[in-house]
Amino acid sequence: MAENRVSDLNLAPEKFLPLSPMQVGMLFHSISIPHSGVDTQHIVMTLREQINFDLFQQAWNSIVAKHDILRASFEWENVEFPCQIIQAHAPVEIIQHDWQSLPADVQNSRFQAFVKQDRLAGFDLAQAPALRINLFQFDQDLFKCVWAFHHIILDGRSFTIILQELFSTYDALLADETPQLPQRRPFTEYLNWYQEKDFSQSESYWRDQLTGFSAPTPLAIAKQTNNHAHVATASEEVELVVPANAVQKMAAFAAQNGVTMNTLVQGAWGLAWHHYTNDKDVVFGATRACRHGMDGLQDMVGVFINTLPIRAQIASGMTLVGYLQQIRAQHVAVRPYEHTPLSDVQKWSDVTDGASLFDTLVVFERYDLNSNLRGRGGAWLNREFHYKGQTNFPLTLMAYHHDDLILRLEYDPEVFSLSIMSRLLQHLQRLLVAMSQHGNGLALTLPYLTKDERSQILDQWNPPYELAQVNAPIHHFIEAQVVRTPEKTAVSFQTNHLTYQQLNEKSNQFAHYLQAQGIKPGTFVGICLGRSLNTIISLLGVLKAGATYIPLDPQYPRERLAHMIHDSQMPLLVTETAVIDHLPESSTTILNIDQISDALANSPTENPAPTATLDDLAYIIYTSGSTGKPKGVKVPHRGLTNFIQSMAKAPGMTADDVMVAVTTISFDIHGLEMFLPLYVGAKLVIVADETTVDGHGLAKLIDDVAGTVLQATPATWQMLLDAEWNGRSHLKMLCGGEPLPRRLANKLLTKGGELWNMYGPTETTIWSTISKVEPGNVPITIGRPIDNTSVYILDEHLQQTAVGIIGELCIGGAGVTQGYLNRDELTQDRFLPNPYRTGDTIYKTGDLARYNADGTL
Repeated sequence: MAENRVSDLNLAPEKFLPLSPMQVGMLFHSISIPHSGVDTQHIVMTLREQINFDLFQQAWNSIVAKHDILRASFEWENVEFPCQIIQAHAPVEIIQHDWQSLPADVQNSRFQAFVKQDRLAGFDLAQAPALRINLFQFDQDLFKCVWAFHHIILDGRSFTIILQELFSTYDALLADETPQLPQRRPFTEYLNWYQEKDFSQSESYWRDQLTGFSAPTPLAIAKQTNNHAHVATASEEVELVVPANAVQKMAAFAAQNGVTMNTLVQGAWGLAWHHYTNDKDVVFGATRACRHGMDGLQDMVGVFINTLPIRAQIASGMTLVGYLQQIRAQHVAVRPYEHTPLSDVQKWSDVTDGASLFDTLVVFERYDLNSNLRGRGGAWLNREFHYKGQTNFPLTLMAYHHDDLILRLEYDPEVFSLSIMSRLLQHLQRLLVAMSQHGNGLALTLPYLTKDERSQILDQWNPPYELAQVNAPIHHFIEAQVVRTPEKTAVSFQTNHLTYQQLNEKSNQFAHYLQAQGIKPGTFVGICLGRSLNTIISLLGVLKAGATYIPLDPQYPRERLAHMIHDSQMPLLVTETAVIDHLPESSTTILNIDQISDALANSPTENPAPTATLDDLAYIIYTSGSTGKPKGVKVPHRGLTNFIQSMAKAPGMTADDVMVAVTTISFDIHGLEMFLPLYVGAKLVIVADETTVDGHGLAKLIDDVAGTVLQATPATWQMLLDAEWNGRSHLKMLCGGEPLPRRLANKLLTKGGELWNMYGPTETTIWSTISKVEPGNVPITIGRPIDNTSVYILDEHLQQTAVGIIGELCIGGAGVTQGYLNRDELTQDRFLPNPYRTGDTIYKTGDLARYNADGTL
């Protein structure tokens, strides 16, 4: 809708007047979304007195006759530009409702329903006045008056003036006196003054102010985070009152640092949205009274406000005081340009066409309507006033500062939930109160989580560690299982099988052989074998010898194998005849397991004496190297034992299970496949290399061996489905390594039994969180942490984020490894002291995550 100037209108200026830019915008909303409640203002008055209806209506008509803007109608059709017409007469007809005979609960329910319906009724702005009044009598001396009007005629300061004059007139009429009201300049004079303003300097100011800001601050806590559309539904409200004693300290802090309470509120709003979006450049709207520059403007009645952007830029090292003073300086600097139409400001910004400059609004008032009017004493003490408005923004913060500080959120329920809005208020209060307590600190480290939130995240969702059972390396628990079920089949590969006793003896022989070669705790032993029984024998043998194994996939390129051998400086590499020609040249001793069968047969079969401790390394596994050269992650026995014990409970495995192992030992999740079955007394089936990539062959093998547990990546599961796998009803399906698509999950749930989504980086020992997946359309989570594992969603300052807010996933607990081999600087950067648990270490995963309300991730 085009804006207009007086000179553009061939109309009589005393009757036909242009619209201010703010009025143009409100008219547009009224036309485009007429029954949304947007810009409908409600003043609900509770009057504990006998109301003389005739005099009350006379008072209203007297006020309408006095103020020209209350008699304005609006024309936008069949004219070149929208205009407002000041009518000579615009009588007010108050609608009466006598509800005295109704029970109190019926009165209240009907009244609430009326107010809600009245908000959506809208106004015919072509007719004056753009207001309506309903008077309800509940009892002989209890009335409620609902004054509804369109924001296009009055702003907040104006309707306060109207109410003062209304009841002053009414009280005078009751006393049979002539009302004595102050004279005020008419709104039409303001419009003429405004049209003469020169905005030529505004463009350069606003272009400079908004340079580099190209997209609106996301509504990160919305039900639909990408929804930037302005509201078209009736808003709802929720409020919180910051007590007077806290407000006094805030006000003192503000005065001491040369800022205002308004600055603190805007600063808290900017910080809250920084925490919600992790954006250091936050823009939101703020309403300015704009009552400067013209004599008498402070006391005029009309709509003078303007909504303009506030840019809260928060550098990492910025102090709180510096941040607040920056906002205050912006507030002062904008005064010469505060009348600039928002549409022009938007046009001069770098925000792309079609996108709003901001989607949230902050309105600050030095008083609350009710306390301001009742503070006049006398008959005003029998009157209560409640204001409810609705902007065209999805979210508006209304802040009223008197002795206390009322924080009221007006929000679109289609965009935000009540629980999220209530939590936002608590965060604002926490930030505001913390300002006076941590005034010398950094802006970005100001605490904002409530005590209950911290307790929920840090205590309930991350309970104390219980490490009593994590008391030995995993191979000792397997040795105990051998004693319980020595004749049971432990592992099979194709047509070859080993009982628990046979597996234990062979791995013991290998361990003794290694020790005879000088292998001891702290020694690195490479294992580069094809998939066979020798795989598990070698892994267990190295562990029993007290050494650390380093798995190398024979299918890796020589260059990668060379890097791993050189970087680890492994003194011994175990391999086999089929692989040995693929190995790169190195100074490492090569042990061909095919050539030492006689020596192994002559080695002792009893368990070697325990030599490794929980702090010694079980294995070093090299990451994929997708972000550079592969890095060796040092995994101690404590983490491996804790992981296996936790997996035995959930997702769970028993002695009756058959584990189908398809993972290369160079992928750390092999640890679950190799050791978990042996820990619980189950059967391990090692799948041949060629079968792991053959969907039809793998599907047949699962049935042939009566598999009950299979762990695989989504790609492997999809391979099975593509091979028209018939499924296995009791198969427990573990999926990890990549995101699990919902469509794939639902398909798998029709083919097997339980489905578990697994998440964890190599640096925290295989899987760190797990989630049992149910059918449906809800997003798949990565669940909750496994035993003795803590999970935090942190910002760049290692502060815990709120529920629902994205941050970096950091993991602590028994599974955290000892860092990277020969990469001390990187280890120090990614492995940090746990700020929430003394003596613990966290690993910064670099992955982005958030907590759901139920504690899942």
